[in-house]
Amino acid sequence: MVCQKSSELGWPVNTRMKTGKNISLPHLVLIIFLLASLAGIVSAASDYSYQCSFELTQSTQTNILMPTESGYNEEIPFQSLLAPASLFAVFLSALIYMLSKFLESPKLELFAKEELAQVIISFVFLLCLGAIFLASCSLVVMVTGASPQNKINNYITYLLNTGDNMIVTLLSNSYNNQLIASKYIYRGTPFAGGSGRAPSADRKTYSSIQEINFDLLLPAMVSLKLQQWLLAVVWSISISWVLPLGIILRLFPPTRGASDYLLAMAFGLYIVIPLTYVINASVMSGNTFMSSEPTPITTPAVPIASIGTSPNPLVDFGRLAYIYPQAVFFPNISIIIFIAAVNAMARALQAASGVMENYSSFMERYS
Repeated sequence: MVCQKSSELGWPVNTRMKTGKNISLPHLVLIIFLLASLAGIVSAASDYSYQCSFELTQSTQTNILMPTESGYNEEIPFQSLLAPASLFAVFLSALIYMLSKFLESPKLELFAKEELAQVIISFVFLLCLGAIFLASCSLVVMVTGASPQNKINNYITYLLNTGDNMIVTLLSNSYNNQLIASKYIYRGTPFAGGSGRAPSADRKTYSSIQEINFDLLLPAMVSLKLQQWLLAVVWSISISWVLPLGIILRLFPPTRGASDYLLAMAFGLYIVIPLTYVINASVMSGNTFMSSEPTPITTPAVPIASIGTSPNPLVDFGRLAYIYPQAVFFPNISIIIFIAAVNAMARALQAASGVMENYSSFMERYS
């Protein structure tokens, strides 16, 4: 029996699937058992991926937001909705199928089979997500010696610590230079007049340069701090909330388009964004200006007091050049890559749904 298109359920379903051959109850139980086992494997793989992100944590900073130390993992629990969403998807598909048998409704049975196909697609995506992350995490550990999250935390924290120290030094030196520049020596006799001079008036110029750098550095610190908080939130909610919501929405045909993008967003937030930051940190790690013992120069191109945060003025400008790319330029590159990855993954998920429909048409034609 071949069912024709109908809108009795209110949802567009694939009506080319043949329903004359019913699935027996033992086969249905076997399918449910396999899907539940698959969900357990996915859960274990995702949990290992999470531990992979923090098992090499050796950071001693106390101002970094880390799920294993600050309690953030308790506020937004990792994987809080992933297992319930997976079980709900399997349960709903089985419930619809049993209801179709009880009501002897071919249309409802057809819809149940389509739901089961979408659940399989979601679980295959979860397995691929876990495998990709494990591969990328292992590659990052092999190349950099640290897990992705630990590498990002150390990178952003180092930039923040360097910038905070420079801000305090710039503000203090600017204030001191203004005090020195205000010194005025006057020589003269009463009622006869005299003359005076400011021996350190040039310090006002140094103070102005330091204020300019302070004004430029302060927004960069705000940007870095915001990135630090957003990365911590993104790492948690991508698997805990975005991915389960995508699995649930995939069960309902009207929301499958949104589900494709939610699943793709989980992929981008959990894998693409961290990898871009790891690449940024690796690119900037070869900066020679960050040495703790800079090589002195005999003829500096600029006065040493122009910045005043290091004995070597080139180190000062090098540190500023090290901070600004991550504060301004690199986040935009990460966003562009993230958007491209989300669009590509969403199209891949849409194509997977199309393959399932074409397979149903093929089986109906040649069976």
